[in-house]
Amino acid sequence: MSTPNQTADGGNLRARAIRGGVFSLASQGGRLVIQIGTTAILARLLSPGEFGLVAMVIPFVALVQLLQDAGLPSITLQRQDITEEQIATLFWTNMLLAAVMSGVLALCAPLVAAFFDDGRLNAITIAFAALLIPAAAGVQHRALLQRTLNFRALAVIDISIQLIATAAAVVVAWYGYGYWALVVHAATLPIAQLPMLWLTVRWSPGRPRGFREARHLLRAGGEIAGFNLLNYFARNLDNILIGKVWGEAALGLYGRAYNLMLTPVNQINVPVGHVAVPLLSKLAHDPARYRNAYRQILEKMLLVTMPGIVVLIVAAPSVVLLLFGPKWLEAAPILAALGVTALVQPANNSTGWLYVSQGRTRDLFRWGFIGTPLQVAAIVAGLPWGPMGVAISFAAVNVLVITPLIWWRVDSPCFRAKDFAAAVAPFAASSILSGGALMLGGGLFPGYHPLLVILASCVWTYGCQLAILLALPRHRRVVLELVTMAADAMRMATRPRGA
Repeated sequence: MSTPNQTADGGNLRARAIRGGVFSLASQGGRLVIQIGTTAILARLLSPGEFGLVAMVIPFVALVQLLQDAGLPSITLQRQDITEEQIATLFWTNMLLAAVMSGVLALCAPLVAAFFDDGRLNAITIAFAALLIPAAAGVQHRALLQRTLNFRALAVIDISIQLIATAAAVVVAWYGYGYWALVVHAATLPIAQLPMLWLTVRWSPGRPRGFREARHLLRAGGEIAGFNLLNYFARNLDNILIGKVWGEAALGLYGRAYNLMLTPVNQINVPVGHVAVPLLSKLAHDPARYRNAYRQILEKMLLVTMPGIVVLIVAAPSVVLLLFGPKWLEAAPILAALGVTALVQPANNSTGWLYVSQGRTRDLFRWGFIGTPLQVAAIVAGLPWGPMGVAISFAAVNVLVITPLIWWRVDSPCFRAKDFAAAVAPFAASSILSGGALMLGGGLFPGYHPLLVILASCVWTYGCQLAILLALPRHRRVVLELVTMAADAMRMATRPRGA
């Protein structure tokens, strides 16, 4: 394993970024296929109520995970110069926080069960609490692989653990253990991942030392953690309130729709973000190159994600029927409403790369005090009308209020709000035109198999997007660059390491 500071500066930055990107995207693609297959199988073996039961615990688990993470992996990625002693300090800080948070969550298990008035949640919460420590033990090792753009190894690890977790969950569900299949799936991921990461990185932190020298890193990590904590309430309050007010079945429907809405977003944002943050961090001193690199990343990400999200909106019944089966059809209108939120998520989520790569973690933290109250207000406003009301209210606030505000706040010499508007305009226009046409022609596929409806819709939306880009001289390069990058990526991915 290379030393912490042996990053992509040692070679061709563009080549390393493309190579890293193709393996990261391949990993997410493989994980997507596995996750869809897992969801399709488990949705037929378990009820919406069983999914909803586990979903009740997830917000509390997510909270303690944020606290034990403390934003420290982002610091390992962002800092251009970081010593092994400092990384060891971050590792032991993560482990200490994980031990504390694990104990806190276990002690709070009876309170979680009492809040939802369901004794089964006590054991589920304790099981999730035990997973925090093995998860924390691999955080810095994963960050080191990302820092050195070693996404080939991460791809192998991620796909392997997904296959193992899926097999374990399906076996447990098949033998009738119900919601415990979902707990086993979540437990298998960090436990299977840990030995693979340690064997791949071959870096051990040694004894803890150097806390004084790493204070500035811990402070910056705290600012990122502060934003993540604020963002947590916007991301999880809906699950808590729907579960409390409307029950586990309603939460099961909402939770499946929400996770499906995030699928096209996360499958692109996450791997691209893994490459973008260290890449942009190296270009922050050169605004022109930084601006060009970010815009190229953003445009290609929108080309891949937005047409697919439009299909989720207009073909929601077919998507739900194909993946989950007839008993989940009530989730279709919820998915369509949440899909409107997903249209702006890829671009909005990428502002985090800008803040972190420019070292503006304090500005990121301050944004949390603006965005979080708005999203919380949207959830509360829609709650009286159930999951559908929450979905509609959440989408309206994200599209009409948060999107313009977040891009006004992120404006800097490196990337201005007007650059964002110019980049997204053709993608937004294509989404509106192609989606509107599909909705008007919704009766064109009566009685057809859901898979055929989805495939036909995808051909239409992606075809419209390509046609609009190719018709605009200034944006034609997006398609051409994507084709060129795909060819370069395939060539680099098949080239032996070191060649």
